[in-house]
Amino acid sequence: ERKIPDEDFIILIDGLNEAEFHKPDYGDTIVSFLSKMISKFPSWLKLVVTVRTSLQEIIKLLPFHRIFLDRLEENEAIDQDLQAYILHRIHSSSEIQNNISLNGKMDNTTFGKLSSHLKTLSQGSYLYLKLTFDLIEKGYLVLKSSSYKVVPVSLSEVYLLQCNMKFPTQSSFDRVMPLLNVAVASLHPLTDEHIFQAINAGNIEGTLEWDDFQQRMENLSMFLIKRRDMTRMFVHPSFREW
Repeated sequence: ERKIPDEDFIILIDGLNEAEFHKPDYGDTIVSFLSKMISKFPSWLKLVVTVRTSLQEIIKLLPFHRIFLDRLEENEAIDQDLQAYILHRIHSSSEIQNNISLNGKMDNTTFGKLSSHLKTLSQGSYLYLKLTFDLIEKGYLVLKSSSYKVVPVSLSEVYLLQCNMKFPTQSSFDRVMPLLNVAVASLHPLTDEHIFQAINAGNIEGTLEWDDFQQRMENLSMFLIKRRDMTRMFVHPSFREW
């Protein structure tokens, strides 16, 4: 006879708000299901759920203890974690050190000012910090002024900067826009073949050739990444929303 061990189990639901973008026409969403069933969960079954601060209204009926990860001023541990990540990225990359130093020097005052600036802009988002440091490491952002005016002020600005660098002209962006439109409209990840067929099915200006399609998809590869099952997904749900 198979029995569940006498120990606690944890179910992690990351990004619960993302399920609300495509609600079913009938039946429960994940949130409504949990609202109905959570009172029946055994004491050994625990839930850890994440949700965007701006969309936390969707969990108002759930009896959860809340921990805010974007209120740096209220939780010193959050500030310390962000500080540790910033320190790690700077110390592990000579390219980052070169591109953030003023007059070739990186003293404690300069580091403290930069760290404080980035933590404030991040609002607790490690994705923002990661992508911003990636841009600095690759030399796309060089902080030679203490005002840090070149630093993107939000994740949306990071995405805008990435797209502007990848597609510097309107015509270069127009070439990949149909692929993005199909990916955004789809309710599930598609293979390249399915995206190709969808574009040509609605193309009234002639058929897009496969070689041309592959070239356009390659230009989008940093935004539409390939999964193990060979389907494409956006690099992050926030990019899809943006």
